[in-house]
Order: sequence, then C-alpha cells, then structure tokens
Amino acid sequence: MIPGFEPTPESYAVAVEALGRAGAVMHAAGVTDPGDIDCLVAMIPGLIDAQLSNEPGGIGGCSTWNGWSTTQNERSGS
Repeated sequence: MIPGFEPTPESYAVAVEALGRAGAVMHAAGVTDPGDIDCLVAMIPGLIDAQLSNEPGGIGGCSTWNGWSTTQNERSGS
C-alpha cells in the first residue's frame, strides 16, 4: 500500500470489473464460498510474481504475455 495513494475512479472501475470477472469464473468452477474466493484472490499476485521473477526472458520475451506460442522476437521478425 502506498500512503496517500488513491486510484482514479476510472482505474478503480477497471479493477472492480476484473475482480467481478474473476469471481464469475471461480463461481462457474464451483468456488462459491467467499473465504475461498478471498484466498484465491490473495494467492494470484504471488503466483504472478513467482512467474515473472523466474522467467529468464521477462515480460518482453515471454510467450505467456505475448501470445501462448509467440515470443516478442518472432512477432517483430528479429
């Protein structure tokens, strides 16, 4: 948390929409207990951090972020 930081209403709306979509996907998968949803929401940033910190190419060369089978170099023709 950053002291004094307050997101813009537009940024906050994007976050609320993303959380709503994630909740809908979890609910469709049978995860309906609010505590379970809170737990998954808390774990996701850690999983993302672990992926990013252990990926040699970082986001720029990561097939996960740039299309499942296409690296940045393949797309740019390098």
